Amino acid sequence: MSQDLQIWLLEGRDYRSPNQMEDGPNKTLLGTEQLNWLKKTLMESDASFKFIISPTPIVGPDDAYKRDNHVNHQGFRYEGEAILKWLVDNGFLDKNLYIICGDRHWQYHAMHPSGIEEFSTGALVDNNSRPGRLTGDPNSTDPNGLVKQFYIQGNVESASGGFLSLSVERKDGFPTATFRYYDEKAKLLYEVIKESHI
Repeated sequence: MSQDLQIWLLEGRDYRSPNQMEDGPNKTLLGTEQLNWLKKTLMESDASFKFIISPTPIVGPDDAYKRDNHVNHQGFRYEGEAILKWLVDNGFLDKNLYIICGDRHWQYHAMHPSGIEEFSTGALVDNNSRPGRLTGDPNSTDPNGLVKQFYIQGNVESASGGFLSLSVERKDGFPTATFRYYDEKAKLLYEVIKESHI
């Protein structure tokens, strides 16, 4: 943690309910203790930028047939939507909070209808990459196209390994976060800069 950056690393295996359990308020991926810790420490944070690093997506979209993460309709979607609502209700849209998703096989930058943004790191190497699910895809968790996709490796030609680089620095006295996607050979694919004025 620093004045300008604080991260939260979520654990998605140790506290989770069974994947096959019916989704609802009693099904959890994070567990009550971890979720309470997340909320408490987020409220205490005065860092300029806040990054929740989640092993699975909270915004997505993802494959519709799955049931193992926060965007799957038969997965843990109730908890995922509750987390996003809590973030919005507690003013985090204005507090430079972003979600980083680790376990997807494609890179993307997407925004939930609530306004919360998520960046997926994607697969590290080409052999483990695949085209991502596009918003509006009937085989996705967002068949109605409610999620806004700013960037996605969304077709066979663009699917590749690579990585997400994130830097936070001060420019003209203000903290700035720069998100950059690279392919497997370190070619820059996409860049977005977020400025903080808090």
